[in-house]
Amino acid sequence: MFCNFDLCEFYNILFGGIIIGIIASFLYIFLDNNLKQIRFTKKYRHLKSHQNKFDWTAYSMSKENGRVRNESPNGAIASVTLEKAKIKISLKHDDRKWIGEVQMLDFGFGILTLKYENEHEYGKRDCVIGSYVEDGKSYDYIFLIPDTNKIFSMKKNGDGLIPEYDYGNEILIRQNK
Repeated sequence: MFCNFDLCEFYNILFGGIIIGIIASFLYIFLDNNLKQIRFTKKYRHLKSHQNKFDWTAYSMSKENGRVRNESPNGAIASVTLEKAKIKISLKHDDRKWIGEVQMLDFGFGILTLKYENEHEYGKRDCVIGSYVEDGKSYDYIFLIPDTNKIFSMKKNGDGLIPEYDYGNEILIRQNK
């Protein structure tokens, strides 16, 4: 059987297919991004600070064993928010404040990059998110482990600058309500 196409039908098939393919691609990308955002928010929404308050308490880890926290808080408090597919952490200690962003990789593990607001001081920390039960109460935690040279800052020393590395492991804890 002989099929008789004219040029008009050829253009309709060619350009119609291209246009439908482009529309389908955009639709797929839109739906995929929205589903990822919904899954991320559902998985980590319990970490979000209530009314953007600083309701996470920071503890330093023991110098003898970096996996055991000190009994008393180190004076820092934090607030956690969710924006797009990232966890944002703001931490205040003394008269200083840093803002960081956690890029989650997998299984409660991510990488936090941070910047202090008042100086040119930056940091990168590994981040582990989880929960535990202590004395019958449930807690969420964000465990921060300095990467490579801990936090790097430059201090003036006479005419030159010297680097400072002065922060160790830290854990942010909040009781579940």
